[in-house]
Amino acid sequence: MRANEHRIYRRGENNDGGAARAFDGDFPHIAFKPKFRVPASSKMMVIGGSFARNLAVALSRKKMKPVSAECRIPGEFYRRSTLEPSNAGLSVTSPAAILDLISLGGRSDRTKAGAIQVGSGNAWSDLMMSGLRHLSAGEMTIARKRLIGTYDRLAECSVCFVTFGTTEAWFDCQDRLFLTKPAALEDATLTQQGRYRFVNLAPDEVMEILEGVVAELRARMLPDAKIILAVEPSPSAGTYTAEDCIVAERYSKAALLSAARSVAATRADVEYFPSLEINDLGRRESVWMPDGITMQRSHQNWLLGRMLDDLIAKAAE
Repeated sequence: MRANEHRIYRRGENNDGGAARAFDGDFPHIAFKPKFRVPASSKMMVIGGSFARNLAVALSRKKMKPVSAECRIPGEFYRRSTLEPSNAGLSVTSPAAILDLISLGGRSDRTKAGAIQVGSGNAWSDLMMSGLRHLSAGEMTIARKRLIGTYDRLAECSVCFVTFGTTEAWFDCQDRLFLTKPAALEDATLTQQGRYRFVNLAPDEVMEILEGVVAELRARMLPDAKIILAVEPSPSAGTYTAEDCIVAERYSKAALLSAARSVAATRADVEYFPSLEINDLGRRESVWMPDGITMQRSHQNWLLGRMLDDLIAKAAE
């Protein structure tokens, strides 16, 4: 057995090294030796939730702006209207929804799949995008074109970062795809009538879906493309299951972590970055804001910097 050099403890006041011991630092510096490093000149895509969006910002600051960051949905389309266009509508946490988004552009009903007419029928709610208000038909067309156009640009990319946040998902039984936006938030009546079905993916389903995500990305990206997987390191704010949120959250993260590691372990062109493990073992006051969900800005910057330092090749390499 090789000694675990990443668990350095300081002794308690009585020097017994027992229950009083703690990490000698704010969070463990986990050893990570990637199987590949990607050139900074690579054209990249970033897919996922809040961690993915912050990763895209970090890449952009290093002049490696991913194509997903170039998606600009008008600010007035969002429930929280902004003056500036934003790509926040691309945010997605369910691996099942990610798989269906990647392939959405190939569907004959791509302009309306996963969307519903609301009110008197003059407005649309696009459940394949996050944070949007009800849109007119014309606005819906604009938003969908930008969503599909962004994923179509996978064909230009040689690197894709994908983060997964939860095993919980909503399935549209009419259009036969998983939704980005929880359907229960949109129309409880339609849910009760059976159009939408809540699913908490089983471990074997998570594994199958992650394998599908990798296969779809390989089919759409440039030859010899590299894929980097991670699990969203921040906890979910709630759950649609009947379980306590902490129990549901731990199941989600465990299933996603296991599948992501397994998929990466058998493929030379897929890597897994341990963002979740780093955060889980850190001191609460050093990693999290008081709400226990939002990362401290300083820690988030460190974590993203560590990820890029480990996975992006230096100019001389």
